[in-house]
Amino acid sequence: MKLTRGEYARLIARGTNNMNAFLKVLQAHYLIKTYDEENNRIALKLLKEASDLDPNYPEIYINLSWANRNSATQGWSKSRKESMDRAEEFIRKSLELDETQGVVHSQLALIHMRKKEWNKAFEEGERAVSIDPNPLVLHGVAWVLYHGGKFDEALTKFKMAIRKDPIPDALLLDHLKPKCVAMLFRSFEYVGKYTFE
Repeated sequence: MKLTRGEYARLIARGTNNMNAFLKVLQAHYLIKTYDEENNRIALKLLKEASDLDPNYPEIYINLSWANRNSATQGWSKSRKESMDRAEEFIRKSLELDETQGVVHSQLALIHMRKKEWNKAFEEGERAVSIDPNPLVLHGVAWVLYHGGKFDEALTKFKMAIRKDPIPDALLLDHLKPKCVAMLFRSFEYVGKYTFE
């Protein structure tokens, strides 16, 4: 199964009937994925506006979690710990509203990874993939497996993500370590078509 960009938007729309909240979350989602400090700040503002429009929209909290996790991991916040704590708080709020989204569990797996709670991270990752093995979920879970030293399992998840979305976001390629990227593309016989520095 391959999800198109439009299908991603449909998944993000799940949980709200408020078009303005949806559009703000969609815009914030793409800004967060740039991993740029200013875009992350704008995304946080958009998500606050969206929460004023529909405070029960789970995607708001998924993206607030992601943006706060970015602030912590990229060093953009005054306190990395406080940002990571907020990330966990927001993802748990999303879980309260809708625990049936794989991306919620993959985000929680990434938070456990950052806290070096490996068993919890792997458990949430498995739950995420069992619920919804879409490319974003697979990428997040692969990242957890990679950092947890489960390289073969990570490579399998990366391959699955690429198969479902053969033209991945820059996000996917940006985060893979060069050796993992080389192994991944070699396995798809892409060697020579792409160069990585």
